[in-house]
Amino acid sequence: EVMDGSSGVSAISIGGDVTIPVRSVSVNLSNTMRPQEGIGQSGPTNQNSGRSMVTGSVEVYFDDITLYEALLNSTAVAIVFTIATGGKAYIVSMPKVKFNDGVPAVSGVDTDLMLPLNFTALYDATSATQMTITRIP
Repeated sequence: EVMDGSSGVSAISIGGDVTIPVRSVSVNLSNTMRPQEGIGQSGPTNQNSGRSMVTGSVEVYFDDITLYEALLNSTAVAIVFTIATGGKAYIVSMPKVKFNDGVPAVSGVDTDLMLPLNFTALYDATSATQMTITRIP
């Protein structure tokens, strides 16, 4: 089944606040896997893991200064959102996110003030991870 951002996202929580109006969210995961190759082998003999890197961006309507202050103060926040359809869902949770950059911007006349924020998910000792994705059948 198709899960989309208009009808499939029930709530987005940033820093524990579900009232922040969010325009978009993107998440990128790179495990930096690398093959071990050797002479006399037609393909990799093994595969090693590198660092897990979770990055992304969120664009919010700049109605409140809270997230901008988190950026300026280098304060970690949690980002949690659920994507669901037909009784199936995925809950994406990043318990410790720091914003890297972001500048409030207006794209033109009669447009909203937006705050695009790029982020990096950091290792959270309490949950022992950077990100979890929970599948609900």
